[in-house]
Amino acid sequence: MQRVAVAILFVLGLHAASAGLLTPVVGLLTPPSTPSTPSTPTMGTGSGAADPQVVDFSGRHFEFIGKAGSFYNVIQDLTHQVTMRLKIGILSDHIGTYIDGIGFAYQGHKIVIGLAEEDDAVTVSLDGEEFVMARGENRQEHVLALPQGKLKLAWELYRPNFGNTITITTDLLRFTAYRTDKGSLDKGGLPQPAFLNFDASLLYPPAHTIQGIVGEGYTRVLNGETHLLPNDGAFYGNPDEYELTHYFPADSPATRKMLLPGGSAYRRLLTPEQAFADLTSAAEGLAADALHTGRAGGLLALPETPAV
Repeated sequence: MQRVAVAILFVLGLHAASAGLLTPVVGLLTPPSTPSTPSTPTMGTGSGAADPQVVDFSGRHFEFIGKAGSFYNVIQDLTHQVTMRLKIGILSDHIGTYIDGIGFAYQGHKIVIGLAEEDDAVTVSLDGEEFVMARGENRQEHVLALPQGKLKLAWELYRPNFGNTITITTDLLRFTAYRTDKGSLDKGGLPQPAFLNFDASLLYPPAHTIQGIVGEGYTRVLNGETHLLPNDGAFYGNPDEYELTHYFPADSPATRKMLLPGGSAYRRLLTPEQAFADLTSAAEGLAADALHTGRAGGLLALPETPAV
């Protein structure tokens, strides 16, 4: 089974100069000598100091400049949607943002992952019902059986190499969200707040397009258009077009983008053998480089105005 992965990672050190790269002149782009193909990129921090990046489904690295307090559409097809909320981050040499909330919707069911304001505890809810770990409990599993597939949510407080982790599996997507604890240091030695990271893997290459900040990387692979963007670390799009009013708005410009036909036609019904392997096996599928670098940082984005 072919697996295509994406990682969004908070990495410390985005600078305001990157903002000038957001409006490309496509006519000046030079195609690479060899075409890109779907890949399984690793998520890494490089030096862990000044290389903020998103790795999309095509394996392309880029910086995303968003606004603190805003929600953004990350991955979306006909039955899935992944969104994120950003919060302010004060670093030793600039102001950026971290992810402090994640939304995951599948066939009308909605999962929200966040951090409690008072103590940074991870919170998880499904369709408005918040899950609570009982005293002495460190793992929960919740499964929804749906007419055209299943959704499995596994929440672990102490997953090796990740810590507090939520793994969501559907017929198409395996999604892992985890917390980087408060106290990680930026390149200047300044302690940082707790924040969320996530990694997503396609369990098979769908024949339909995918939208969103990260999802469109797969659409470029599907359309043979990966050569149109240079590997210059820039996000070639308007961040405002991906902004949402909440995790799951009923209607917004970001969710009205046309999805080409084929999503439902290529849906696979889940079997235990396909999607619900033990989480230990799922962890082994993640890139090795991700396991020891993932907790060092996350996606940074420059807000329009500093917080006061």
